[in-house]
Amino acid sequence: MKVFLYILSYVVFASMCVSSVVLRYEKLVAEYERKLSVYEYFDNYIVWTGIFKTTLYTNSKNGCAKTRADKAFGITKSGLMAIKYRTVAVDTDYIPLGSILIDMKEGNIYIAEDTGSKVKGYSVDIFIGEGTKDNIDFALKWGCRDKIFMVIENKVGTNCKLTL
Repeated sequence: MKVFLYILSYVVFASMCVSSVVLRYEKLVAEYERKLSVYEYFDNYIVWTGIFKTTLYTNSKNGCAKTRADKAFGITKSGLMAIKYRTVAVDTDYIPLGSILIDMKEGNIYIAEDTGSKVKGYSVDIFIGEGTKDNIDFALKWGCRDKIFMVIENKVGTNCKLTL
């Protein structure tokens, strides 16, 4: 009987924690959407939010398919040079290249400029710079985290560019 009560109390506690996280997420999304709704130029964009598996990558041999000997070393799928803490790799079936991603918790702004063979589905891989030992260790220590992003993507057929 005690075991049953213990399990029941744990389940109730866990469900309260989950509902608290969902409620905080919904409030955060509503606040950002309220702020964005005042700008008319967002009519040319699709704005949505989601929870993404987020990792970090470098231009090292392990983090990137290209080597320093390649002419395209450091060049992203979009044709631009990768810039640390701005460039992110995404699955283009979910997020088009050129989309802007805003970290809902920290407020960091990223641009979807790259793809990766291991970036599938609702995943974001943040470029953190050169493949130094410190950066590689930091990426490994950071691991994989769930992050909430607001995605601003260009509507199909429009030529508008959003500059932040």
